[in-house]
Amino acid sequence: CSCRPGFSGASCEVKVNECAGKPCRNGGSCTDSANTYKCTCPHGFYGNNCELSAMTCADGPCSNGGRCADNPERGYSCQCPTGYAGVNCEKKIDHCTSSPCSNGAHCVDLVNSYLCQCPDGFTGMNCDHTGEECSAYPCQNGGTCQESPSGYTCSCPPGYTGRNCSSPIGR
Repeated sequence: CSCRPGFSGASCEVKVNECAGKPCRNGGSCTDSANTYKCTCPHGFYGNNCELSAMTCADGPCSNGGRCADNPERGYSCQCPTGYAGVNCEKKIDHCTSSPCSNGAHCVDLVNSYLCQCPDGFTGMNCDHTGEECSAYPCQNGGTCQESPSGYTCSCPPGYTGRNCSSPIGR
């Protein structure tokens, strides 16, 4: 059977959504119609898919300290500072979205990093250390163990080196 515009399927029961492929660029919004779509472009953009910029660096399009460079093909382009992304540097990068903190720690997003606030009994950048690494006596040859954010460090006696003081010096 032949379906009317905007529908498909064996019985023409499926409505085709021309906006499903997200054709509108630069933050444009899409309105679906039968066999077509229309993009409503944000200020400073035009074209069927909002792909053309009417703005230049003189319009100050870059946000959050982004550096603007005039671009003959696109009007301008923004170089975003650390911690920001997007056409106009309008999106703050959230370093906590990947859930880097372990053991129920709270993640605090920083400009170009994150901070895990560890619950009692846990240490380390991602709160993945128990703080009891020295209880296994990892330091050899009389080395002394010190808990650290990365687990532990050994202070080696004279004549020994290495992570666990296991390598003799000059022997």
